[in-house]
Amino acid sequence: MTYTEKTLSKGEKILSVVKPTKWVLFWPCFFGVVLAMFGLVAAALDDSLAPTLFILSGWPLVAWASRACTEYSITDQKILKKSGIIFKKTKELSLDKAEGVNLKQSALGRVFGWGDLVISGKGSKKVEWHAVPKALLKRAEIQELIY
Repeated sequence: MTYTEKTLSKGEKILSVVKPTKWVLFWPCFFGVVLAMFGLVAAALDDSLAPTLFILSGWPLVAWASRACTEYSITDQKILKKSGIIFKKTKELSLDKAEGVNLKQSALGRVFGWGDLVISGKGSKKVEWHAVPKALLKRAEIQELIY
């Protein structure tokens, strides 16, 4: 059961739930492998740095857990972001208070279709979604709901 399902108001319906793209794991995995290889070399040379390198090579596990614990949701009443591995952080924005959706995409994001969405509300309130897969479609979906 997702966090959004647990926090629905009476009569509220989930329209969409998405997690960050799996591409957010690329660099942590790449550097985790590199650090593990350096750790093996350091261990072979009896270097005292080896344990530190092996510990740092666990970075992909932290990245995976962070992605697994992040959830972006749209209901018929609100836009929600939930994140946090140990401590839960949530941001909610009521659909009637939402004013706009901005999209930020890197060059790789444009090629593979992911990007960051910033949903702004009245005042200074905003909800930021990072590494959203199919970001253009998600942006259009949100715009359709708020306009």
